[in-house]
Amino acid sequence: MVKLRKYRNEDFDKVIALHQKALEAIGMYRGEGPWDDDLPYLDMIYGGDNGYFLVGEDEGRIVAMGAFRKTTGHLAEIKRMRVDPDYQGTGLALELYTELENEAVSRGYEKFHLETSEPQMAARKFYQKVGFRETGTAIIDGTLSVLMEKDLPQK
Repeated sequence: MVKLRKYRNEDFDKVIALHQKALEAIGMYRGEGPWDDDLPYLDMIYGGDNGYFLVGEDEGRIVAMGAFRKTTGHLAEIKRMRVDPDYQGTGLALELYTELENEAVSRGYEKFHLETSEPQMAARKFYQKVGFRETGTAIIDGTLSVLMEKDLPQK
């Protein structure tokens, strides 16, 4: 049974392993580079008022993760959504996303935005399913990325 909880510093190695495994499974792992500049600073970038980072844990194993970080006063960016390939198709991504959205709404955010690489069709379909719309494309760190945003429900 997967339990969602806030990220803790001792999760770091397991989070990095999941990040790599999930990207390798879809042929998108590019090794270390500027696209991962936030990874060494997860607690600082996604902690406190700056953002929120959740992990899904199953018997001590990190099998899912997702986060948002503050962009402006009412805008937050979805980051680091990953689900272990062995757990995909179970509804875990939706459960994780819903928790992130609920937290963002409770903090007064009005909109989410994100970027995902153009080849990641499953991710794009998932985000469309939860209400995101594509707003354009951009080359980010040498990769064609699709930009998306979603107006959040207001409390």
